[in-house]
Amino acid sequence: DCNGNAASVSVNSTEGCDCNCSAGWAGATCDACADGYFGASCENQCTVAAHCNGNADSVALNAAGTGCTCNCSAGYFGATCNTQCTSAVHCNNNSAVVEVNSAGTGCVCTTCKAGYFGASCENKCTVAAHCNGNADSVTVNSAGTGCTCSCSAGYTGLTCQETVEPVLCTVT
Repeated sequence: DCNGNAASVSVNSTEGCDCNCSAGWAGATCDACADGYFGASCENQCTVAAHCNGNADSVALNAAGTGCTCNCSAGYFGATCNTQCTSAVHCNNNSAVVEVNSAGTGCVCTTCKAGYFGASCENKCTVAAHCNGNADSVTVNSAGTGCTCSCSAGYTGLTCQETVEPVLCTVT
């Protein structure tokens, strides 16, 4: 007996019948889903195209045997690999490198473009905003968490907020 799930059946003189299971079925009597297949009639097969939006390196039947688990390709995340990490969407278009976070649940802007900082590269260092308009230049600090001002002559302080009084020298 092949449970009605065989493509063909042949007679085996010692053991009875040999079942040649239909697609999606497995087992000596075609009574179980084949690897990668699931559903009441073993009609569903896990494929990258159908279950992972074409954005996975591999796909396998989940532990419960009720669906598929996608192993997303680099730069994609989500149960069906349906979200791509991009600078435009996740980093205000100010990141040179965008990766999936370690939990696989979102994106991380790992390298902001020159002059930008913040978790989403959302902040731009400017003389006006970060140096009180009193700097010759401003760059992102070495930690990537703020700005470093190069104060113009006559100014000092972290944000060039202090005026330096000129020292007058006289020759006697």
